[in-house]
Parts: sequence; C-alpha cells; structure tokens
Amino acid sequence: MANDKIYIISSNAYAYHTPTRTFTRMWMDKEYDLSNDALCLSYSNDKFSLLKCANQAFIVNQKNDSIKLLFELDKKETITSMSYDGDRMIWIGTDKGLGCFDMERKEYHIIHTKLFNNISFLTTDGKGRLWICAQNMLFSYIIKENKFTLWNSSDGFPSNEILFAYQKPFNRDFIYLGGAEGLVKINTNIPYSEVKTPEIYLSDILFNGSPYIKELQNNTIEIPWNYNSLSVHFRIKKKDIFQKNLLRYTVSGRGNQEIESYDPFLNLSSLSPGKYAIWVSCNMKNGNYTTPKRLVDIIVTPPWYKTGWFISIIILIFISVTTSTGYIIFRRKEQSMKGSMSHFLQAILNDILKNKEEKFQATEEELQNTTVPLTVLSEQVKENNNEPTQQKQTVTKEDEDFIDKLNKLINDNMAGGELSIKFLTDNMAMSRASLYHKVKTLTGLGVNDYINRLRIEKSVYLLTNTNLNINEISYEVGFTYPRYFSTSFKQIKGMTPTQFKEEKKKNNTDSK
Repeated sequence: MANDKIYIISSNAYAYHTPTRTFTRMWMDKEYDLSNDALCLSYSNDKFSLLKCANQAFIVNQKNDSIKLLFELDKKETITSMSYDGDRMIWIGTDKGLGCFDMERKEYHIIHTKLFNNISFLTTDGKGRLWICAQNMLFSYIIKENKFTLWNSSDGFPSNEILFAYQKPFNRDFIYLGGAEGLVKINTNIPYSEVKTPEIYLSDILFNGSPYIKELQNNTIEIPWNYNSLSVHFRIKKKDIFQKNLLRYTVSGRGNQEIESYDPFLNLSSLSPGKYAIWVSCNMKNGNYTTPKRLVDIIVTPPWYKTGWFISIIILIFISVTTSTGYIIFRRKEQSMKGSMSHFLQAILNDILKNKEEKFQATEEELQNTTVPLTVLSEQVKENNNEPTQQKQTVTKEDEDFIDKLNKLINDNMAGGELSIKFLTDNMAMSRASLYHKVKTLTGLGVNDYINRLRIEKSVYLLTNTNLNINEISYEVGFTYPRYFSTSFKQIKGMTPTQFKEEKKKNNTDSK
C-alpha cells in the first residue's frame, strides 16, 4: 500500500509497519460476520482501498488504517470485482451483472444488460470506458453513452477466462489481464471500428422437428393449434465472422414480448390461436441495435370447434331452435285457449236447451261453481349420463422391442451430431409419419420431446454420479448451447442443473 506499511488482509486485517517491523490490527467500525468468506482487495489508490467479502463492500481509510462498510448487496449476490473511476463512482461486478455505487449520494444502481451476467473482472481505464470480462468474453462500456461493445477474435481477444487478481495500474494506455488461455494486453486507445450494418434474414423453419420453410408464402406460415414444436432460425450476414451478436426478438401479437439471446433461433412452443409477427434486430460494434426487421408472420389456426364458421352455425342453430320452440309453445297455448273456450260455450248451450222453459238465472255462486276443464301439457326431459368406457391399452412384446431399440439408438448417439429424426427413421426402417404416430401412441410425447426427455434423464444421472461440470454434461447429452440445456432441464425438473446438483450434494451431506 503505502511506502511505510503493508496491509495483510484475510479473515482479519492487519497493517505491517516496515520501519518498526510491527503489526497492528486494523480498526473496524463494528463486528461483521466474515465466517463465510475472507476480505479481498479489489482496488487501491493513494487515499483509500476497496475490499470485498461475499455481498459486502468495505472502504479502507489509509490515514488511520480503519475499515468501514461501504454498501451491502442481497445475500444471494456475490461481489467479484470493483474499480473506481477517479470521480465518485465505484463500479461493481457481481455474479448477477453490473452495478455502480455513487460515493456522494450513497446510492447503488444496477446497469441492465442481456449481454452478460456473471462478471469475473472489471477495471476502468481513466478515459471514460469500463473494461469487463464476463463468461469468457471481453466487453467495453462507454459510461456517458451507456453503450456496450463486444471484442472478439478479430480484435485480438479469443475466448479466454480472465482470472481475478488485483493489480495497481501504472500505465493508462494499456491494461494487462491474466487468463486461463494466457496474458491479455488491452490498448485503451483502440477505436470503435465501424463495420457494415449486419443483415438478418430467415434461414429455416422447423415445424414438429421437420423443415417447413417451403410452406412459407408471402413471409407467412400457417400451423395448427395442437402443434408440438416450432423453431424459427435466422442468419446474420456480416463482415466480421468472429463477432458474436446479441439478437433481440420481438413477438407482436403476444403483447410485443421481447426476447434477447445469442442463439440465432427462436423456439415458440406455446402459441395460442391467433396472428403473430416476428421482428428481429441485433447489436452492432458501436453498441447500438440494427433497425428491427419483420421476417416472418405466423398464423396459428384454432380447433374446428372454435372457428368462425362453426361458431356462426351454432349461433344460427340456436336462434332457429329458440324461434321454433317459442312458436310451438305459442301455438299450443293458443290451441289450448281455443279448446277451453269451446268447451265452456258448449256447456252453457246444453244447459239452455235442457231448461228452456225455466228462466235462466245465474248467480255469482253458481258461476263460481262452474268448472272448466283445462288440459295442461307437461314434458319431462331425461338426460342419460352414461360415460363412455375407455379401453385399456395393452403393450405388446412388439411395442417393448420397439421402445428398447429406439432408446438404445438415442442413448448411443446422444452426444454426436448424427441424432436426428432422419437418423431414427433410417435406423428404425420407418417413415417419419409412422415413427411420430408410434412414439405418440406409446409415450404420449412427440419424437423431439421424447428425445429431450431422455437427454434430461441422462443428465440427471451424470449430475448425480460424475464430477463433470454443467457445460460438459450439456455437450455429453447432445445440447449445443448450455443455456438451452439449463432451460430444458428446468422445464422438466423444475430447477436448473446447478440447483439440482447443489440440492443432491446437500442431501448427501445431510444423510451422512
């Protein structure tokens, strides 16, 4: 640190005074729980130093060798690196992303971006830029413009896992970083080379695992409501083939949902009946995004009982039945009234003829005793609630042999690139339609869903019984992108592979 003392920082902090060769314990404003992690130096200048410990950040006053808590993040977040811009902002990298702390206002702010999340190291260059190492990639951040740039092999930075280690900068023109793949030297004067705007176009559509782009008409496809899977693939035509672009997908018709991903494909597995438009853009070298381009429209047709023509027919039938029923009831009431009136008049006439010599006097009591028979029609509707009996499906020896052969083909070829619907149909000596029908009948799943289910089950075995990391297991079970593997695993098991592995480890520890 200073010329006359050295800080020794771990679970406790001491200052070693070189002139007197003595140790003194550094003063802390209060007792902090540092049992889960040790203090670690993240930044230092001539006035103060910054220390980190799990989710806590401390500042060291070099005049009196005192340590004070600067800020504290959520316990689920871990600080990985810190740097000071020379003004008032402390930049913080965590395993969740990027943030900054205003030393004057004592406020912490999160910098939102989908380019990365887990930061291993960051540093400022004193020229308004922040250099960030995250997920084996190198980014720079223009602080005033709030823009990110990704640097890649074309710029001299291949994929490299930068290891955190504090170093005091001696030259503002260069930054030196040590990584798993070797030393990295960054020229802080490197310009932002503008390239031609990337062009995005539609490359393929996979519907229920089969190519469907030939069905595209006027950039529109129609699919039924009960589809199993839909994947829209894109290509980016660009000058720099090594540049990795973050794509932004907007699905209009679904509340203008935005999805950001490095994957050049979009999986749409739960579209309800309706019309949708897919807009795509990507980030450029200067940190901006290209103008969104509408590349495909998707129409999901409803089931027949929800179509407009069927609903119209039902409405017409309902109106006709209601009108006819009303007319019949009206006619019956009319006929009943006519019959009752005729009977009443006939009774009076008979009485007059029988007593023609007597004077007819009808009193009010006699009239009240006069009865008029009325006919009341009643109808009873009986509903038969006989439930149809379901026939129990039996699995034959032939079905068992089919499943055994299919499982062996999938498991033996899971890690290679040969596994596909065509590969299965060729080896099972079946047509695509027959394979889909057979698998759906026996398992209730589509072929792709069944393959994914076997992939996930094998990954559960590998997570439980091997020491392979998540990326290795992802490739071992046939997932090209670990992020897609984590998403599929969570959909089936309800948790990410990392959470699953930690829970298994915890259960094993508790059982011991």
